[in-house]
Amino acid sequence: MGNALRNQDQAASANPGSADDEFGFAVAALDYDGDCVHDLAIGAPGEDVGGDTDAGGVQILFGGAFGLTMLGNLFYDQGPLTGAPQPGDRLGAALPGSPDQVPL
Repeated sequence: MGNALRNQDQAASANPGSADDEFGFAVAALDYDGDCVHDLAIGAPGEDVGGDTDAGGVQILFGGAFGLTMLGNLFYDQGPLTGAPQPGDRLGAALPGSPDQVPL
């Protein structure tokens, strides 16, 4: 299938990139949607959400028969997960299954 370069500014991206988003700070390949195909979570801990600087976010690219697709991808900030985003939350700095996750 080969390699592909993905960035936050692609036209089908759920959330366009901006300076200092730190898109790709952490990555994790897991089956997020339960279809037995790996998907890719990409952390952007420097993402500003609303007026909250560095609240962070996570972009999910879904996998399919021919690799990752930008169609139907999702961008999560802390709002739908645990409550309102706060400045400095840095959601996406570590992801489950990523090599930078530190067990507590």
